[in-house]
Amino acid sequence: MSVRQTRIPTPKGSKILHASLRLQGRPDPLLVHVKVASGSDLSEATEKLEREAKTLAELPAHFSEDWSGFQYMKEFEYDHKDGILPAHAVAPKFYGYYVPEGRVDRMLLRPFIVFEDCGMPIDVNRMSANDRATVYSFAHRLHRRGIVHGAIEAPNVLVQPGPLSKPPSQRSIDTPSYRIVNWGAALQSSSVTRKEWDRLTHDEVEDAKEAFYGKFVLRSKPLKKSGYEVIARKHWVHHKPVYRWVDV
Repeated sequence: MSVRQTRIPTPKGSKILHASLRLQGRPDPLLVHVKVASGSDLSEATEKLEREAKTLAELPAHFSEDWSGFQYMKEFEYDHKDGILPAHAVAPKFYGYYVPEGRVDRMLLRPFIVFEDCGMPIDVNRMSANDRATVYSFAHRLHRRGIVHGAIEAPNVLVQPGPLSKPPSQRSIDTPSYRIVNWGAALQSSSVTRKEWDRLTHDEVEDAKEAFYGKFVLRSKPLKKSGYEVIARKHWVHHKPVYRWVDV
């Protein structure tokens, strides 16, 4: 596996590298990201990396498969009339969590995870209404599976030409494919109380709405007869290290 630096935004406590990975039985190398535990507090960084690995490993297979389709979501009946909008994969393909094997210097050899290269960070201002709705719907789909991502915002969403169900030569950025990355803050519904879960999901939906649609600002305008009508406007504003695979 060859590795080089990447331009993907790196969360605190980790470093993300771009790499090509050769898998047995596959002639062409895969483009992947390697996320390494880093920072002054290595214990905390490793804990977050392990949580991310566990979350990605436990996601349903269809959350990272190369497919496209449609979905019905009640939350989108207003903006999309019948509540039907495009459905795509949510998370990158996960290729494992690896830790140094044997007695090694833990300050030099760090644990890491390997996942699919999903492109580059999005520019919200260039996204179409359907694309915004697709990414915003990721929050609702995760919550229905009992998962809170913890940071569904623009720096944690990557885009690449799609659809991925077609060969690379037939993909276009005009039909983009989106993925959410950086799952180190994710939580399962089983790990919190019902009250905490309701608060977490509500806050995440509101944060995602603001990230992809902008803040809602209440304004008023005078009516012809009397009083005011309140309206809401959207603002878009050197030794070869030996690693072992860990079953998470």
